[in-house]
Amino acid sequence: MRFEFCGNIDCPEWVIAEIPLVNRMSAVKLKLILAQLTKKVNGLSYDLDKLLKLCKDQKLDIEESRCLLAILEFVIAQAAKHDVSDTVLGKDLMQMGVAIENSNGITKVFGENQD
Repeated sequence: MRFEFCGNIDCPEWVIAEIPLVNRMSAVKLKLILAQLTKKVNGLSYDLDKLLKLCKDQKLDIEESRCLLAILEFVIAQAAKHDVSDTVLGKDLMQMGVAIENSNGITKVFGENQD
């Protein structure tokens, strides 16, 4: 399946395979994580310790935390690279199986930081 945020190509299997990990996150924690990751993607200073603490709060082990952060960073970076709207990103995330509350959180943070 092709996704616009990936440049109209297939999304990597490692991302699709770990969507249940994204769905385990609370929408609130996900937004806090994304706030730090958007700083990272934009080349700004971010707090890695805060990211890892937020993941630990959701009972993710270190490997799951790294995987989650990689997925979210990939999604945000690809969406920015291919200059998709937050609406298009939301549609793609829903097609990938991301829970609606998490999809809405990701698209909201992306839309706020798209510039």
